[in-house]
This record gives sequence, structure tokens and C-alpha cells, in this order.
Amino acid sequence: SLTAPFFFDAMALAGPLQAVVLTDSFEKRFSPISYERPKALFPVVTVPVLDYTLECLALSGVQEVLVFIRGHESKFSAYFASRKWNRYMKVQLVIARQAQSTGDALRELDARSLISGDFILIDGDVVSNLDISRIVEEHKARRVKDKNAIMTMVYKTVPSNHRCRTKNNNIVTAFDSKTSQLLHYEVMKPDAKHAVFDTEIFAEHESLQIRYDLLDCHIAVCSPDVLMLFTDNFDWQSLQLDFIKGILTSEILGNTLFVSVISREYAGRLDNLAAYDAVSMDILRRWTHPLVPECNLVGETNFLYSRPGIYKEDGVVLAQTCKLGVDTVIGSDTHIGDKTQIARTVVGRNCRIGANVTLEGSYLWDNVTVGDNVKITGAVLCDGVNVMANAVVPAGCVLSFNVVVGEGHKVEPYARLTCTTAVQDDDDEDDDEAWADDPDFEDDRAAGEVFQSEPSQVGPNGSGRKWTPGEFEDGSEQNSIVFKGGEPDEEYEESDSDGTSVGDADDECPGTVREMAETVLRGVSAGHDIDNIALEVNAIKFAHDLSFGDCGCVVLPALLDTVDDSLPQRALVAEIKKLIGKWKQLLLRFIKTNEKGPDQYFDQKLVIVALEKHCWETDVLRPVFHAIVHMLYDADVLSEEAILEWADDADGRDEMGDVFHKQCQRLVTWLQEAESDDDSEG
Repeated sequence: SLTAPFFFDAMALAGPLQAVVLTDSFEKRFSPISYERPKALFPVVTVPVLDYTLECLALSGVQEVLVFIRGHESKFSAYFASRKWNRYMKVQLVIARQAQSTGDALRELDARSLISGDFILIDGDVVSNLDISRIVEEHKARRVKDKNAIMTMVYKTVPSNHRCRTKNNNIVTAFDSKTSQLLHYEVMKPDAKHAVFDTEIFAEHESLQIRYDLLDCHIAVCSPDVLMLFTDNFDWQSLQLDFIKGILTSEILGNTLFVSVISREYAGRLDNLAAYDAVSMDILRRWTHPLVPECNLVGETNFLYSRPGIYKEDGVVLAQTCKLGVDTVIGSDTHIGDKTQIARTVVGRNCRIGANVTLEGSYLWDNVTVGDNVKITGAVLCDGVNVMANAVVPAGCVLSFNVVVGEGHKVEPYARLTCTTAVQDDDDEDDDEAWADDPDFEDDRAAGEVFQSEPSQVGPNGSGRKWTPGEFEDGSEQNSIVFKGGEPDEEYEESDSDGTSVGDADDECPGTVREMAETVLRGVSAGHDIDNIALEVNAIKFAHDLSFGDCGCVVLPALLDTVDDSLPQRALVAEIKKLIGKWKQLLLRFIKTNEKGPDQYFDQKLVIVALEKHCWETDVLRPVFHAIVHMLYDADVLSEEAILEWADDADGRDEMGDVFHKQCQRLVTWLQEAESDDDSEG
């Protein structure tokens, strides 16, 4: 299933290109799941996330990979025994049980003299379609001119409110506009209102970029000097908090760091459960192409794609009356019962889903059993979980391996349930995998540890207990998957017996609206051109059988969402005018005049109504609705006839219609007079 890598002659002459994969983040954001399985082996759209990382390296021409681990040795050994990576690149496990930080891991690599030249440093939970060889070449060219240029870090442009940007990776950076040398790096606290800069960087560099819209991809190209610096500075633990800060503030070391900012390529990582959800949805929505399910490049899969956004493997059995919605994955040998509804959910392999079940915004791993009349929303269910009939698993829940929820039991929102022994929750452990250093840790219960199930948490017939976060563990609601969806009937399409979708394509689908809006927002923020964004929107249009007017109703509000809403009203209007001018051709592709007839201006009127609703719900846009309509008219996006027909419909329709009709009265009167003058001249 793996695509052969691209090998570069220049690299071959310089020796094999090496990469170091850190499979441990030394954090506690995935407890209690990571007590029993390392994060790098978590399934993302049914395959371990490490598969995506290694695939990215293989496609970038990497020839040797050092995979750093310090726990779960048997699981990693079994994983690599089942994969064929050694056909394409040499893979070596580096085991260091005593390492407690990224700094310890890099010091261990230096001590073992495993690195022979410049290398790629990447976390084992990264999903990316980036060709890193380009960054390697940039780094090497820079090193020829300046031996002190020891690292090039990859950042991706994302809006500050992007769903992949969690509270853990809010950063402010400053770098030289011409050379891309990093000059300032600051991790912002969630409630921070300002950043503090050293004034010298402004005096020493004539052109700077100060950025708050960058996401740290946890991909870097390093010289061997990086390892030696960690060895020399034994108190450096974190790459971001210690190493970067140490280099930027040291006048003695004289080393320099550089950045490479990507916009078109995708890069995301499993920073926490919210990011797990975001990355999974990005894969299903095809931002990671070619690493999308039906290409079957990653892992051992055999997915087929069908509309609207449904992926299925071989051996899936679907009842004729079940309904599958957008962004849904069904793994091989899984059975779905009658009248079950599934949307924005990944269901793994060999699962059994009963009748009249609702699954929304959730992740079911392999061998999960769900009884009849169960509702699961915004939750993660690991391998072997059994949810008995009539039970409810609400938003934010995590059910770790082999948990059983009893019949009719309702789990507490945001609860994390586990079958591990209570001793494994100890606060004095440094991270998720510390207790997994013992190869026999899985036999604790057999050796005498007593597992006490808690009926109040799992029901009288259940099995499991509530996990209590330790001092350094993140069990907050913010570190959860929270599903926000519409009514079930708006989310699904019926399925026939072989799983193909049927139903009314004109039904509203909030998931599709969100997907299209996110497509536009991401395209704008990444600097994509009009043709590329239109191509993505058209793909969604055809997949869901939408009209041009339907698309216009999403594209226009999405573009307006990119405007800075903190601007004064006059400046806001000026910014919207620039926006319409810049994206006029995109708007014209989806806001069209129909063929002559009674519905000639129907799509345009539909877009004005959508604009009404958007401005009504957006405080800063409500008073400038009339100005936006006028600017769209001046740009020839909206016709005179469409505006006048909308005005007739809006007058007296409801409060919103009355308010905006009054706002537009001068424009409407002017258009009517102009029309009257044209008639008299005729």
C-alpha cells in the first residue's frame, strides 16, 4: 500500500537522509488511553497515526529512520513486524526507558552517535503531505553560507481561531522578512492580551514579520549541533520552551534558527483530543490529499468513497433502513443495524452496531459493540468497548479499552472510564507511559492487583471505573471532543442494502455547509488562488448535488468572516469593499443569473437572504448590511432586478426583513428611479 519514495541524487552524494521520530510527547493529554497504547499507535481513520508520519518521510526521500521509544516496546515491535517500511527505508528502534523529556531523548541520540549529518526531527503523531526534502535543501543551502544556521522549523499558516490551533500551541513569532531568521518566539497563555518583544530586533533588522497566525508543525530540519547543544545544556528539556528560548537569548552561542512557512500543504498533529478530532475530519474532508482513505496509501486499507463523504471498506454489512451521513467511515467486517443513524463518525473494523442507534461526531475503534437504542455523541470508544442497549454516552466521554457500559445507563458528560487499576493514576508518574516501562505491566491484575469496577459510573452490569486526572494531567472539557450538530434528520441520507446513499439531494445538510465554509476560510488564510478555491467548492457542490445559489449562500458569508470585526465601522466597510473586489470572480462563479423566466434572479435573491441572516447574527455587520448589498451591486455580483425583488419580499416579512428593508430604502428608491428613467427613455 506504500508508494515508493522519491530519491534525490544530491542527497545520495551527501549520504543517506536521516529522520528522528519522537513517539513520546512526554505529556499527559490522552490519559487513560495512553496507559494501554502509545499515542503514536492511536488509530486515525482506522490506521495508526505513525503510518501517516512514516509515509510523509518516505515520500520525502528519507532513507534512514530512528524511531525513539521508551515504553510499550512489545506494541511497537508488533507494529513494525506487521509493516513493510524496511522495503523503502531503514527503520531502527531507539529505546531509552529513563528519558523523561524531549531533551533527554536528544541527549541519548547524541550519546549513541547515531546521527551522521543534517536530519529531520518530527513527532510521531504528525499527519502531513509536505515534501520535507524541499525544506532540507533550503537548510543545506543556508548552512553552506552560515554554519551557525543549525535548525529550520516548519510552521503552517492558520487563522488564530482555527480548530487545529489548541490552547497548547498559541504562539507569537517574529522573523526577518528577507532571510526568515527567527528572532522572537513566545508561547502565549490562553488569557494573554499582549506579547513582549526585545526592541533590539527592530533596530537590527529593517524588515520583520510578526505573526500570530502560525501553527508549529513539530517538523524541523536540524544539524548535528542541535544534539550537542542539548548535551552541553543538560537542563534543557523542551525544544520549544528551552532550546529555542536558549538560542534566541544567548549572545555566547552565536547560533541561528530559521523558519519555513507553508500554506498550501497540510500539517497537523494529535496535540490533544480536540486536535485528534480536527485532524481526523481534515483527512475525511481531503485536506491531506493524497493521504486520504480511498487512495489507500497509508496502512493496510481498502476503502472506497461514495457520496456524500462516506468511506467504506470490504465486508461492511448495512441494514437497508440505516442512514449514513457526511464524514463517515465504516471499517471492514462491521455490521450496522436497522434504523441506525451515523454522521461525522469513524467506526473501526469488526464492530457490531445494533438497531436504532445514533452515532454523531464520535470515534469507535476496533471490535466495539453497541446495543440497540444507544445514543453516542462526541465520544471516543477504544478497542473492545461494549455499550449495552438503551445506554447513553454523551459529549466529551472517553471509554478506554474493554470498558462495559451497562444496559440503560447514562454516562456522565466528559467522563473518562478505564479498566486499569487505580495505582496507575498516581500523580508521581511523570507522564502517560512511565509505568509502561515494565514489559510485564499488562499482567498487573493477574499478579494480584484488584480492579474495582464502579457501578455508579458504568451501571450495575458494567465494567470500568472513572479515571481521575493527576496533578499534571489534562482532563478538562477543553481537552475533549465536543460535537455540535443539527437535528438527526438534517444530517443523514438513507442507505440501501449495499450501503450506497439515496435520498433527497436538496435537503439541507449543516455538515456540508460547515465543510464548504471551512474550505473557503482555509483557502483564503492559506493564500490559495480563486481557481483552487472554486475547484474545492465545486467538488463539494457536485458531491452533494447543490445548486450554484446554495454555494453562493455559503461562500459570501464565509468570505465576510475573514474580515477583522474589531475595526471601526468606516474601516470595516472599506475592508469589505477591498474583500469584494479581491474575490469578485469567485463570487461570480456561484452567484449567477438563471435562464430567463420567473426564477431568473432566484439564486441571487437566495444569496441576499443568506446575507441577511449572516448580518443579523453578526453584530458588527448588522448596521452595514445595506452597504454590503450596494457594494455587491457596484461589483456586478448582484443585479438591480434581484435587489428590487428581494426588497418586495422583505418588506413586512418579519423583523429582520423590516430592519434591512429600511436600511436599504435609499438604495431601493435610487434603483427604482433609475429603472423608471430607463423605461421613459425607452
